[in-house]
Amino acid sequence: MLLLFMITGITGLNTSTICSGSETNISKVDESGASGKPFVHDYSDSKKGFVAWKGMLEEKLIQNYSIFVFPIPGKTNFSRSMKKYPYHNLDLKTIKGEKWKDISDLEGYYQISSYGRIKRLEYEMEYKNGAIYLKEEKIIKPAIVKQINKFKKDHTYFLTNRVIFNKRKNNFTIARIVYCYFVEQFNYEDSRIVIICKDGDNFNIRPSNLRKVTISQKQQRIVERNRFQSPYSTLSDNLRRKQRTAIIRAVSKQVTQYTRNGKKVKTYPSMAAAQRATGIFASSIGNRAAGNGKTAGGFIWRWGNGQSKV
Repeated sequence: MLLLFMITGITGLNTSTICSGSETNISKVDESGASGKPFVHDYSDSKKGFVAWKGMLEEKLIQNYSIFVFPIPGKTNFSRSMKKYPYHNLDLKTIKGEKWKDISDLEGYYQISSYGRIKRLEYEMEYKNGAIYLKEEKIIKPAIVKQINKFKKDHTYFLTNRVIFNKRKNNFTIARIVYCYFVEQFNYEDSRIVIICKDGDNFNIRPSNLRKVTISQKQQRIVERNRFQSPYSTLSDNLRRKQRTAIIRAVSKQVTQYTRNGKKVKTYPSMAAAQRATGIFASSIGNRAAGNGKTAGGFIWRWGNGQSKV
């Protein structure tokens, strides 16, 4: 939650005149506004004022107004508020070192930057009644998606964005699209490919901080960072064996072996058991049992505890 506090007639404001010292130090400012100093009410001792926290103050000058944004303790994620990221910047001016590229299928209308900002270019749009509307150039503000981690009882955050063009919604995961355009092209729709941030900070989506991994590699990193623990990791060896046997029994499918003449030879509890007993590949046994081909290893195969002759 943010509180907005407007002060008139102030230009060239230096935030050091409001806060000094450590993050928890609160400075009182002369309420008279003398010598061009802004006046800020100190709320440290009552419920009727503002608390100025160093490192969390954002200032925007609009003509002769200064707008101060104060995160409220207990309502704002301080770690994120105290650090500035490129996605905070909605100014059209290119940031130092920032590069822009057209988004595929949206060329001439939307661009993505190497810092993860999405820009809508100026274009004309015609309504059904024939009226022409000029869409102004602007930076599209991203959304922050929150996912709960039940093991750590906290949340993981990441940036997404959506642009609408010709009545079609285009949704982007920002880290994913930055990697695709500024590191290495890949099939953006392939859900088996995951883009992670090397330092674990999902707001630091500069190309140099991104890495392409598989789902398995992502899960391994989650375990290594102690953000997940398998419920089976605390089981005794005996319970693990019982669990494994129960799972195998639940997913196993009986298969019956027959001679070429159709005479029943034996029924096995699974394809794996049949492979161990006969030396015939389980995949070949499964294919023949499913009706793909006649024999495997010189034998006919059927699912289940089949009849005595086929």
